[in-house]
Amino acid sequence: MKVCVVAHGCRLSRAEQDGIEAEVARAGHDVVDTPAEADVLWLDTCAVTARADADARKAVRRAVRERPGLKVILSGCYAALAPETCASLEGVVAVVGNQGKRADLIADLLETPGACPPSSAHLVPASALTAHIGVPRARRGTWPAVADLPASSPRARTRALLRVQDGCDHACSYCIVPPVRGPSRSLPPREVERRFADLAAAGVPEVVLTGAHLGTYGRDLAPRTDLAGLLGRLVERAGATRIRLSSLDPHEVDDALLDVMAAHGDRVCPHLHLPLQSGDDRILRGMRRAYAARAFADAVARVRARIPHVTIGTDVIAGFPGEDDAAFDATCDLLLRARVDYVHAFAFSPRSGTAAATMEPRVPPRVVGDRIARLRRISQAGNEALAARWAGRTVDVVFDRFPRGGVLRGVSEAYLRLEADRDRPALRGARVRGVVAACGRRVVVPPVEATGAAGP
Repeated sequence: MKVCVVAHGCRLSRAEQDGIEAEVARAGHDVVDTPAEADVLWLDTCAVTARADADARKAVRRAVRERPGLKVILSGCYAALAPETCASLEGVVAVVGNQGKRADLIADLLETPGACPPSSAHLVPASALTAHIGVPRARRGTWPAVADLPASSPRARTRALLRVQDGCDHACSYCIVPPVRGPSRSLPPREVERRFADLAAAGVPEVVLTGAHLGTYGRDLAPRTDLAGLLGRLVERAGATRIRLSSLDPHEVDDALLDVMAAHGDRVCPHLHLPLQSGDDRILRGMRRAYAARAFADAVARVRARIPHVTIGTDVIAGFPGEDDAAFDATCDLLLRARVDYVHAFAFSPRSGTAAATMEPRVPPRVVGDRIARLRRISQAGNEALAARWAGRTVDVVFDRFPRGGVLRGVSEAYLRLEADRDRPALRGARVRGVVAACGRRVVVPPVEATGAAGP
């Protein structure tokens, strides 16, 4: 069969997409790029907002309309959160939550897609989603281990996503992740090293370590370890492959982690994404975040002191219940004082089953929209300042986007998105050094053809 695997949402879902594709290929099927080419669409869904839910439903309807007879398998967070709704969609033959993302189940589903109706055991009922915050260690076994999916697809990405952790033990009041992804689980260091080595040996120029709550990596293992220890082991095996970290909470950036990043700047990208969510302590308490606004400011200052050329990005939720003008102004002031380089701005989306879903008072949609626009202006200004800082400097670029007839694009070690001044086959998927043009948006690559991943 021809199977198209699509992932919505976060880097973790995209990392799992690679694992699902690998299992599809191992089962003897062909992985194709679009639903229009496929016999089966495997859609891994997101549930971070109501809009993400709607995107999943829309994607299924569009695919089935454009490809009559297409069979659809839905997995992921929205499939776990609303399995009955997912099962009711035309074309859907199976619904599996994150508990069902196992290599053996993937192979079974693809044996005879459609033979297992949505009402079968493959459907994860909402009543089964009982793995909430504080799940005892003994119950972690009810969730699949991180090792249950392989690391990458046969069509390895230029920037590979390596899932080293899944689940979350925290209780943020707005977040649906813990019940749909379960408690925190880590991939043992030796298995991480093996998977990382495979990617490096395949010539992947950048590997992004990712997880649902990456900063808690290793706390569930025996012996206990942490992200700094894991990173220290990987840099010794990196070769020509550079390493990037995905999101970390501000209080999780400790001196040990900064020591590794500072000592191996040629192998670890000088880039951290530190979610803030709000710069007001009252709102942070309502969100049940594990830090105060001052902790974010202190973390940014410590990072910049150790890694002066670092890029720092963040997430902010606008319109959380009870957020007044003063609270939002405090958030914007903190972003400006911290000189954040970019902001991912989200409107608060109430999720049924979370504490924040019933919190009051709600912020009017028009006000939320105005706040999102203000956050985007702050983000744009930060990104322009980032580009200006790098203008005229030599950077290490991985070219990872090369649309047909389009402009070759890449990302620098400091997470600056750049366009190549020329497009040559040897540049595609390669790691090369070039000089950022005066505009700060284009990189001038050397006239010598790239032959692979460039050195630091």
